[in-house]
Amino acid sequence: MALEATTPLPPSPKRRARKRKRDRANENFSKSVQSLMKRMDQIRRKYHADVYFCTKYKKYFKYSSSQT
Repeated sequence: MALEATTPLPPSPKRRARKRKRDRANENFSKSVQSLMKRMDQIRRKYHADVYFCTKYKKYFKYSSSQT
């Protein structure tokens, strides 16, 4: 078997750098916490219970059914 000489490939055109997606972690977290607080308020009203919740992810969220 004889090796054939290969021709080099032409240089590929410059590819556009992909634009980085924006980090939406804070927004997603805030939305999840707000939804959770609404759900806890429903539980408080339905069962006449005291509900407390505190979390931290770059921001503090506190919920207490006694504050409403």
